[in-house]
Amino acid sequence: MSAARALIEDQPNIDAVVVPFGGGGLVCGIGSVMRRLKPAVRMIVVESEAAQPAAAAGAASVAAAMAGLAGTGNIVCIVSGGNIDAPKLGAILNGQSAF
Repeated sequence: MSAARALIEDQPNIDAVVVPFGGGGLVCGIGSVMRRLKPAVRMIVVESEAAQPAAAAGAASVAAAMAGLAGTGNIVCIVSGGNIDAPKLGAILNGQSAF
């Protein structure tokens, strides 16, 4: 099952999906499924300012959503890549650390 299909099944009322950009494969896959199955869902593609276009930018989606750049409603963030570890992400989500 694709990640996008799983998102739709787990969160049927998605308003937006925030996807980190690396090489483009992840966003293309998720975007093509969303366009077909949930065309009203906004796709927001993010990249860290410090990242090169082909680099991993895993926390960028969470940072964009937390900064209010993904709009309002039911926002799903795709966390992918190798630039953040689980304890750091947990600290960010709990407000214990700045991103």
